[in-house]
Amino acid sequence: MDGRESMERKMAEYSAMSREALDRELEREAAALKAKGMLDIPRLEEFLRTASPYMSAEQVARMRELIDALRRL
Repeated sequence: MDGRESMERKMAEYSAMSREALDRELEREAAALKAKGMLDIPRLEEFLRTASPYMSAEQVARMRELIDALRRL
């Protein structure tokens, strides 16, 4: 599977998630990256830009809130 297929699969997975599931996924990913010293806010921003067409306006707004909260860590 190439990078594009992988990204498309992830976008489909995330677009089907509830708000709570998206929150948990982002928190899990952030905790893992922070533990490795690799919390990359610009990469999260890029993910949001890429995935937002497949997400509801509410999901995009919530992801924005979470990314902003992570930025303040």
